[in-house]
Amino acid sequence: GYVYLPAGTTAGEYNAIVNIDYTTVISGLEKGIDKSYNESISASISKIAGTGSVAVENIKYGETLIYTVESATNGKENVEILFRNEADATAEFSTDIPTEVGSYEVKAVFAATDNYLEVIATDTFTISRMTATADMYSIPEADEATGWYKENVVITAGEGYKLSTTEDGEFVDTLTIDSTVESYRFYVKTETGAITEEIVLTGIKLDKTAPEVGVNEGIYAVETWWKTFLEVITFGI
Repeated sequence: GYVYLPAGTTAGEYNAIVNIDYTTVISGLEKGIDKSYNESISASISKIAGTGSVAVENIKYGETLIYTVESATNGKENVEILFRNEADATAEFSTDIPTEVGSYEVKAVFAATDNYLEVIATDTFTISRMTATADMYSIPEADEATGWYKENVVITAGEGYKLSTTEDGEFVDTLTIDSTVESYRFYVKTETGAITEEIVLTGIKLDKTAPEVGVNEGIYAVETWWKTFLEVITFGI
């Protein structure tokens, strides 16, 4: 015969004592012999694999890391979240939440339950450089009519910031553009050492050459000035 365990029974080891009562009929005789046996039966229900997932959003430096975990089998109450730098696949996972720029792997460990085995889920994410904000640097305005600069363009770092044309170069208070350039690239560093994404200025047109004045133009300019001067003097009399 069979022994059935109810559906939904928790995984584990089970022992059952089964009492068997039956009559053995001896061939050729009407008289029956009653016999009774007690049998011990062992049964086990094994835990099965559960399911789970973890998802992490990519962020910029300084932003808060956001992750979500889901498991229809093991639940979300007992989950350990671990991290490691993706560049070092041999490194141990840690509970320390990454804050520096880089690529990382996250591992979610869902604790085993009465019926489901431990579940491990992974995901990857990146922390990229911050975007520069208006208070980090300033640049003078070009001539409104022509769009040209008449003198060197000096980019000035905001308070608490430094500037550099290379991400690993020397960071200073000001950068100077002394000629026309199609694009000018630089970075900003914060007091904490974080570096922004590359900043690109385009269409910097610079003309520091004073306009040439011919002889006739010069004579005309002097005559015009003298005429204006006489009109002012005459008007004042």
